[in-house]
Amino acid sequence: MTQELHLMYIRPEDIDTFYHDPVSEQTARKRVRSLNNIAYRNYELVVERLSFQHYVLIEGFEKYSALIQLQPDQPVFCHVIDTSNERERLIRILNKVITFEKTSWFFRHTHIKKLMTVYHMSTKDIASAINQPESTVKNFLWREGIPEYIQTLAKRNQASMTLLNDIARSRVLYDSMRIHLFERAVLPKKDRRRLKERHFEHVKLFCKNFSLKESEINDQTFISSLTESLIAGDDQLIFWWRHLLRRLRGRSVRRVYLKHWDKKPYKN
Repeated sequence: MTQELHLMYIRPEDIDTFYHDPVSEQTARKRVRSLNNIAYRNYELVVERLSFQHYVLIEGFEKYSALIQLQPDQPVFCHVIDTSNERERLIRILNKVITFEKTSWFFRHTHIKKLMTVYHMSTKDIASAINQPESTVKNFLWREGIPEYIQTLAKRNQASMTLLNDIARSRVLYDSMRIHLFERAVLPKKDRRRLKERHFEHVKLFCKNFSLKESEINDQTFISSLTESLIAGDDQLIFWWRHLLRRLRGRSVRRVYLKHWDKKPYKN
Protein backbone atom coordinates (compact mmCIF):
# COMPACT_ATOMS: atom_id res chain seq x y z
CA MET A 1 0.00 0.00 0.00
CA THR A 2 1.22 3.50 -0.78
CA GLN A 3 1.27 6.01 2.05
CA GLU A 4 -0.47 9.24 1.11
CA LEU A 5 1.45 12.36 2.15
CA HIS A 6 -0.98 15.08 1.17
CA LEU A 7 -3.30 16.46 -1.47
CA MET A 8 -2.40 19.39 -3.67
CA TYR A 9 -2.94 21.03 -7.04
CA ILE A 10 -0.13 20.43 -9.55
CA ARG A 11 0.26 21.50 -13.17
CA PRO A 12 0.53 18.54 -15.58
CA GLU A 13 3.63 20.15 -17.12
CA ASP A 14 5.38 19.72 -13.75
CA ILE A 15 4.69 15.97 -13.79
CA ASP A 16 7.09 13.62 -15.58
CA THR A 17 6.42 10.12 -16.88
CA PHE A 18 8.67 7.29 -18.03
CA TYR A 19 6.28 7.11 -20.97
CA HIS A 20 2.68 8.07 -21.66
CA ASP A 21 0.48 7.30 -24.64
CA PRO A 22 0.12 10.30 -26.95
CA VAL A 23 -3.45 11.05 -28.01
CA SER A 24 -5.00 13.25 -30.68
CA GLU A 25 -6.59 16.55 -29.74
CA GLN A 26 -10.01 15.09 -30.57
CA THR A 27 -9.48 12.13 -28.22
CA ALA A 28 -8.12 14.43 -25.52
CA ARG A 29 -11.20 16.66 -25.73
CA LYS A 30 -13.52 13.66 -25.43
CA ARG A 31 -11.71 12.48 -22.30
CA VAL A 32 -11.72 15.89 -20.63
CA ARG A 33 -15.40 16.38 -21.53
CA SER A 34 -16.17 12.98 -20.02
CA LEU A 35 -14.30 13.88 -16.83
CA ASN A 36 -16.18 17.18 -16.56
CA ASN A 37 -19.50 15.38 -16.96
CA ILE A 38 -18.78 12.95 -14.13
CA ALA A 39 -17.10 14.84 -11.32
CA TYR A 40 -14.10 17.04 -10.71
CA ARG A 41 -12.66 14.41 -8.38
CA ASN A 42 -12.03 12.27 -11.45
CA TYR A 43 -9.15 14.55 -12.31
CA GLU A 44 -7.19 12.97 -9.46
CA LEU A 45 -3.70 11.78 -10.33
CA VAL A 46 -1.27 9.95 -8.08
CA VAL A 47 2.29 11.28 -8.13
CA GLU A 48 5.58 11.01 -6.26
CA ARG A 49 7.47 14.16 -5.38
CA LEU A 50 11.04 14.10 -6.71
CA SER A 51 11.99 17.68 -5.82
CA PHE A 52 10.43 21.14 -5.61
CA GLN A 53 7.77 21.40 -8.35
CA HIS A 54 9.03 18.17 -9.86
CA TYR A 55 6.86 15.06 -9.74
CA VAL A 56 6.54 11.71 -11.47
CA LEU A 57 3.20 10.13 -12.38
CA ILE A 58 2.23 6.81 -10.78
CA GLU A 59 -1.49 6.47 -11.54
CA GLY A 60 -3.94 8.17 -13.91
CA PHE A 61 -2.12 7.88 -17.23
CA GLU A 62 -5.23 7.97 -19.41
CA LYS A 63 -6.34 11.22 -17.78
CA TYR A 64 -2.82 12.66 -17.89
CA SER A 65 -2.49 12.03 -21.65
CA ALA A 66 -5.54 14.24 -22.22
CA LEU A 67 -4.64 16.93 -19.69
CA ILE A 68 -1.03 17.37 -20.85
CA GLN A 69 -2.37 17.76 -24.39
CA LEU A 70 -5.03 20.39 -23.64
CA GLN A 71 -4.34 21.93 -20.23
CA PRO A 72 -0.62 21.52 -19.42
CA ASP A 73 -0.46 24.68 -17.29
CA GLN A 74 -3.76 24.28 -15.42
CA PRO A 75 -3.30 22.74 -11.95
CA VAL A 76 -5.15 19.49 -11.28
CA PHE A 77 -5.98 17.69 -8.06
CA CYS A 78 -3.27 15.15 -7.11
CA HIS A 79 -2.44 12.68 -4.38
CA VAL A 80 1.24 13.03 -3.46
CA ILE A 81 2.73 9.83 -2.04
CA ASP A 82 6.01 8.74 -0.50
CA THR A 83 9.06 8.94 -2.71
CA SER A 84 10.51 5.56 -3.65
CA ASN A 85 13.37 4.48 -5.87
CA GLU A 86 13.00 4.13 -9.63
CA ARG A 87 12.78 0.34 -9.59
CA GLU A 88 9.92 0.34 -7.07
CA ARG A 89 8.24 3.13 -9.01
CA LEU A 90 8.26 1.13 -12.25
CA ILE A 91 6.87 -1.93 -10.47
CA ARG A 92 4.15 0.14 -8.83
CA ILE A 93 3.12 1.60 -12.18
CA LEU A 94 2.99 -1.80 -13.88
CA ASN A 95 1.09 -3.34 -11.00
CA LYS A 96 -1.58 -0.67 -11.40
CA VAL A 97 -1.87 -0.34 -15.18
CA ILE A 98 -1.88 -4.03 -16.08
CA THR A 99 -4.83 -4.64 -13.78
CA PHE A 100 -6.79 -1.39 -13.76
CA GLU A 101 -5.70 1.19 -16.34
CA LYS A 102 -6.22 1.25 -20.10
CA THR A 103 -2.78 1.76 -21.63
CA SER A 104 -1.16 0.69 -24.87
CA TRP A 105 1.01 -2.34 -25.50
CA PHE A 106 3.96 -0.01 -26.02
CA PHE A 107 3.39 1.69 -22.66
CA ARG A 108 3.68 -1.62 -20.84
CA HIS A 109 6.57 -2.75 -23.04
CA THR A 110 8.55 0.41 -22.18
CA HIS A 111 8.23 -0.09 -18.43
CA ILE A 112 8.96 -3.83 -18.55
CA LYS A 113 11.95 -3.32 -20.82
CA LYS A 114 13.41 -0.69 -18.49
CA LEU A 115 13.20 -3.09 -15.54
CA MET A 116 14.96 -5.74 -17.61
CA THR A 117 17.74 -3.60 -19.10
CA VAL A 118 18.48 -1.20 -16.22
CA TYR A 119 17.68 -3.39 -13.21
CA HIS A 120 18.41 -6.78 -14.78
CA MET A 121 15.09 -8.28 -13.75
CA SER A 122 13.90 -11.38 -15.59
CA THR A 123 10.34 -11.81 -16.81
CA LYS A 124 9.85 -14.21 -13.91
CA ASP A 125 11.10 -11.58 -11.41
CA ILE A 126 8.77 -8.94 -12.84
CA ALA A 127 5.80 -11.31 -12.86
CA SER A 128 6.39 -12.12 -9.21
CA ALA A 129 6.76 -8.44 -8.30
CA ILE A 130 3.45 -7.44 -9.92
CA ASN A 131 1.62 -10.66 -9.02
CA GLN A 132 0.91 -11.67 -12.62
CA PRO A 133 1.61 -14.83 -14.67
CA GLU A 134 4.95 -14.72 -16.47
CA SER A 135 3.07 -15.17 -19.76
CA THR A 136 1.38 -11.80 -19.17
CA VAL A 137 4.76 -10.09 -18.91
CA LYS A 138 6.06 -11.86 -22.02
CA ASN A 139 3.04 -10.66 -23.99
CA PHE A 140 4.50 -7.15 -23.82
CA LEU A 141 7.90 -8.02 -25.27
CA TRP A 142 8.85 -8.30 -28.93
CA ARG A 143 9.08 -11.84 -30.25
CA GLU A 144 12.29 -12.87 -31.95
CA GLY A 145 12.37 -12.36 -35.70
CA ILE A 146 10.66 -8.96 -35.91
CA PRO A 147 13.07 -6.61 -37.74
CA GLU A 148 14.01 -3.37 -35.99
CA TYR A 149 12.62 -1.20 -38.79
CA ILE A 150 9.26 -2.99 -38.41
CA GLN A 151 9.29 -2.21 -34.68
CA THR A 152 9.97 1.46 -35.45
CA LEU A 153 7.13 1.65 -37.99
CA ALA A 154 4.82 -0.19 -35.59
CA LYS A 155 5.29 2.50 -32.96
CA ARG A 156 5.00 5.36 -35.46
CA ASN A 157 1.81 4.02 -37.09
CA GLN A 158 0.26 2.60 -33.91
CA ALA A 159 0.16 -0.92 -35.28
CA SER A 160 -1.15 -3.91 -33.36
CA MET A 161 1.88 -5.23 -31.49
CA THR A 162 -0.10 -8.35 -30.61
CA LEU A 163 -0.68 -9.07 -34.32
CA LEU A 164 3.03 -8.60 -35.08
CA ASN A 165 3.97 -10.99 -32.30
CA ASP A 166 1.40 -13.51 -33.56
CA ILE A 167 2.97 -13.35 -37.03
CA ALA A 168 6.43 -13.86 -35.55
CA ARG A 169 5.51 -16.88 -33.44
CA SER A 170 3.08 -18.68 -35.77
CA ARG A 171 4.29 -22.19 -36.56
CA VAL A 172 2.13 -22.71 -39.64
CA LEU A 173 3.45 -19.78 -41.70
CA TYR A 174 6.17 -20.14 -44.29
CA ASP A 175 9.09 -17.97 -43.17
CA SER A 176 9.25 -16.26 -46.55
CA MET A 177 5.71 -14.96 -45.97
CA ARG A 178 6.42 -13.22 -42.68
CA ILE A 179 8.16 -10.11 -44.00
CA HIS A 180 5.22 -9.40 -46.34
CA LEU A 181 2.79 -9.74 -43.44
CA PHE A 182 4.96 -7.58 -41.16
CA GLU A 183 5.11 -4.80 -43.74
CA ARG A 184 1.35 -4.86 -44.31
CA ALA A 185 0.69 -4.85 -40.55
CA VAL A 186 2.63 -1.61 -39.96
CA LEU A 187 1.08 0.47 -42.74
CA PRO A 188 -0.57 3.74 -41.58
CA LYS A 189 -3.92 3.35 -39.83
CA LYS A 190 -5.94 4.87 -42.66
CA ASP A 191 -4.33 2.72 -45.34
CA ARG A 192 -6.94 0.20 -46.54
CA ARG A 193 -4.17 -2.30 -47.27
CA ARG A 194 -3.16 -2.52 -43.61
CA LEU A 195 -3.25 -6.11 -42.36
CA LYS A 196 -6.12 -7.00 -40.05
CA GLU A 197 -6.51 -9.99 -37.78
CA ARG A 198 -9.04 -11.70 -40.06
CA HIS A 199 -6.68 -11.32 -43.05
CA PHE A 200 -4.00 -13.05 -41.02
CA GLU A 201 -6.47 -15.85 -40.23
CA HIS A 202 -6.99 -16.39 -43.98
CA VAL A 203 -3.23 -16.78 -44.47
CA LYS A 204 -2.95 -19.26 -41.59
CA LEU A 205 -5.91 -21.26 -42.86
CA PHE A 206 -4.23 -21.60 -46.26
CA CYS A 207 -0.90 -22.65 -44.74
CA LYS A 208 -2.61 -25.29 -42.59
CA ASN A 209 -4.32 -26.87 -45.58
CA PHE A 210 -1.92 -26.49 -48.50
CA SER A 211 1.74 -27.37 -49.01
CA LEU A 212 4.09 -25.41 -51.24
CA LYS A 213 6.97 -26.74 -53.26
CA GLU A 214 10.48 -25.80 -52.18
CA SER A 215 10.94 -23.78 -55.38
CA GLU A 216 7.74 -21.85 -54.65
CA ILE A 217 8.75 -21.12 -51.06
CA ASN A 218 12.04 -19.62 -52.25
CA ASP A 219 10.47 -17.62 -55.08
CA GLN A 220 9.82 -14.18 -53.56
CA THR A 221 7.69 -13.05 -56.50
CA PHE A 222 5.46 -16.11 -56.11
CA ILE A 223 5.26 -15.73 -52.31
CA SER A 224 4.49 -12.03 -52.57
CA SER A 225 1.66 -12.61 -55.07
CA LEU A 226 0.26 -15.51 -53.05
CA THR A 227 0.33 -13.56 -49.78
CA GLU A 228 -1.38 -10.56 -51.38
CA SER A 229 -4.11 -12.81 -52.80
CA LEU A 230 -4.69 -14.51 -49.45
CA ILE A 231 -4.91 -11.16 -47.67
CA ALA A 232 -7.55 -10.13 -50.22
CA GLY A 233 -9.60 -13.17 -49.17
CA ASP A 234 -12.50 -10.96 -48.06
CA ASP A 235 -13.17 -9.96 -51.67
CA GLN A 236 -13.06 -13.58 -52.81
CA LEU A 237 -15.39 -14.65 -50.00
CA ILE A 238 -17.90 -11.95 -50.93
CA PHE A 239 -17.76 -13.07 -54.57
CA TRP A 240 -18.36 -16.68 -53.53
CA TRP A 241 -21.18 -15.79 -51.12
CA ARG A 242 -22.89 -13.73 -53.82
CA HIS A 243 -22.68 -16.71 -56.20
CA LEU A 244 -23.93 -19.07 -53.46
CA LEU A 245 -26.86 -16.83 -52.61
CA ARG A 246 -27.94 -16.60 -56.25
CA ARG A 247 -27.73 -20.37 -56.63
CA LEU A 248 -29.76 -21.04 -53.47
CA ARG A 249 -32.34 -18.44 -54.42
CA GLY A 250 -32.66 -20.09 -57.82
CA ARG A 251 -33.36 -23.42 -56.13
CA SER A 252 -35.95 -21.82 -53.86
CA VAL A 253 -37.78 -20.31 -56.83
CA ARG A 254 -37.85 -23.68 -58.63
CA ARG A 255 -39.02 -25.43 -55.45
CA VAL A 256 -41.89 -22.97 -54.97
CA TYR A 257 -42.84 -23.32 -58.65
CA LEU A 258 -43.02 -27.13 -58.40
CA LYS A 259 -44.99 -27.02 -55.13
CA HIS A 260 -47.48 -24.68 -56.73
CA TRP A 261 -48.27 -27.19 -59.50
CA ASP A 262 -48.29 -30.15 -57.11
CA LYS A 263 -51.13 -28.51 -55.17
CA LYS A 264 -53.17 -27.84 -58.31
CA PRO A 265 -53.79 -31.08 -60.24
CA TYR A 266 -54.54 -30.76 -63.92
CA LYS A 267 -58.28 -30.42 -64.75
CA ASN A 268 -59.92 -31.16 -68.11
